[in-house]
Amino acid sequence: NEIEAHNTDLQSELFSRDREVMSLKHSEERLRATYLELVKKNSQLEEKLLEQDGKHEEQKQKFENSIVKLTNKLIQQRKKSEELEQANARAVRDCRLAVRLLQCASPASNSHSTKFHQSNKLSFLFGDASNRPISSNDSKSIKKDLKQLRQNSFEDEN
Repeated sequence: NEIEAHNTDLQSELFSRDREVMSLKHSEERLRATYLELVKKNSQLEEKLLEQDGKHEEQKQKFENSIVKLTNKLIQQRKKSEELEQANARAVRDCRLAVRLLQCASPASNSHSTKFHQSNKLSFLFGDASNRPISSNDSKSIKKDLKQLRQNSFEDEN
């Protein structure tokens, strides 16, 4: 009987250990399935991250190219602005020269008030440089001014 009781105890312990082993195997299977699921999700997230990184690199490259293009365009516009400023300065200089020449060629019979009125108009349009009267005796100055006017006109045509 003792052997049977010991046998029953051993069977009972064996049954208990079998249940414990089965429970551990079941836990192991759940852990393995969870692990594999996490590995799969991690892999998907890594792929997504690499894809996003590639998109950001493309956008960065596009922005850098846009900056280069806009910078070049700005430089061209600055050059064009400088050229226009220079052309404007030449035009103002030519206008002042033309005014000086017109002042030299105006008839001496003009009344003082008419000259004063015209002088004020010219001063308003071209600044103080046009307001200086030129003596009609100064033929060298007039010839020099005409030569300069012709030269500026020739440069503008080319």
